Amino acid sequence: MDGIVREKYDDLLERVSEETNIERCIQIICNDLAVDFVTYHMGFNEGKKIDTPFVRTNYPADWVREYLVKNFVELDPVAQAGFQRTLPCLWSDLDWSSDAALTVATSAIDHGIGSSGYMVPITDRRQRKAMVNYSSKSERIIWARFVKENAALLAELAEILHRHAILDIYGREDEKPSLSPREIECLSWMVQGKDAATIAEILNISEHTVRDYCKSAKHKLGCATLYQAIHKATLLRLIDSDVPT
Repeated sequence: MDGIVREKYDDLLERVSEETNIERCIQIICNDLAVDFVTYHMGFNEGKKIDTPFVRTNYPADWVREYLVKNFVELDPVAQAGFQRTLPCLWSDLDWSSDAALTVATSAIDHGIGSSGYMVPITDRRQRKAMVNYSSKSERIIWARFVKENAALLAELAEILHRHAILDIYGREDEKPSLSPREIECLSWMVQGKDAATIAEILNISEHTVRDYCKSAKHKLGCATLYQAIHKATLLRLIDSDVPT
């Protein structure tokens, strides 16, 4: 990733992190990435027996009304898969062969919703389930290329929206994960662009041990990639950009 793209990537993440209003976050994402629609949907609320979905979207109001009135959530392959899958997927990878699914797809197109979409499922450390859907009116081959090039960014944005939703719903942030001093050191050196072998020399430990510390830090932070873990640890002020001493 070249410097200009990396800078734009970081700028978008920072602006979405600082803007806690999810609707405004969605608008920022759509404007910056030329995505038509973004929807955040939490389907499981902590401590409640009855599922009370929390949804924020920029879908047209008439489509949202029809979706709710006709109970499309029970028919929509995206909604059904979102709380069952653990990995992101293109909408085109889901099963749309049933009459019910085709009804949803046809109605969506009639309301100006494109058929190109990408779903990012989320299960946090409290087992709350959510998903973020990005969709576009662009052709599927163009959309698939966009997703391939921006999958990591889309995943990170989804995690940020989820954190905003937690604050919106519960009025508090989750407690900060407790990282060990060595985990913090390893992530802090990673921020400086050091690889595992170099960090091992600096800390006088094995490269394998460095990788274990990074892996455990990722797990504690609930992140899929090391970059996500570094970004989240920075946002939570567990690490900063200064060289550790």
